[in-house]
Amino acid sequence: MPESALADLAGPARQLADEAGEFTAGLIRRRPVTEESRALLVLAEDVHKHASRVDELRRAYPDPSGQSDPLAAPSADEVLPVATTRLSRYETCVLEPSDFRYDNYVVYITTRGNGRWLVQHGERSLSADLTWSKGLHPYGRPGWEKAHLFDFETARALAEQAAPHVVAHGVSAAAALAGESWR
Repeated sequence: MPESALADLAGPARQLADEAGEFTAGLIRRRPVTEESRALLVLAEDVHKHASRVDELRRAYPDPSGQSDPLAAPSADEVLPVATTRLSRYETCVLEPSDFRYDNYVVYITTRGNGRWLVQHGERSLSADLTWSKGLHPYGRPGWEKAHLFDFETARALAEQAAPHVVAHGVSAAAALAGESWR
């Protein structure tokens, strides 16, 4: 690389080094010019070009949320909500989860809040007498909640009792498990 090209590179590299701090700038100025230092100067120029391009793009396309940098850590005065995770659904089925028919026969035990659970298959709800009712919500049906919402242990026991009798495509889960084909 000719000396004039190296001199052209030294300016931006020194400017970048000055921005990074006086200590770094002093080290670059004191080093003798070697192949390694020339490569470092070229690298410093590339870094400077890319940093300038990133700044240019950020100015041209500001973040619509108004944040200066969407990937930046939140400021000290910004309070982020804490996420909670809860288990809200269980599955009960006589078929193995790997069976392609599993989704057709699975019975769900779903929380409805306040320690109450619903046993459901598709859009049907199980009552205490092991009969299925259409719908998953009590809208306009007096007594529905009392008949279809249970504590978890009761809901689990009812789901396990009902699981072999769930019917899909005209075949019960127990018959499908025994090898009967769908109709």
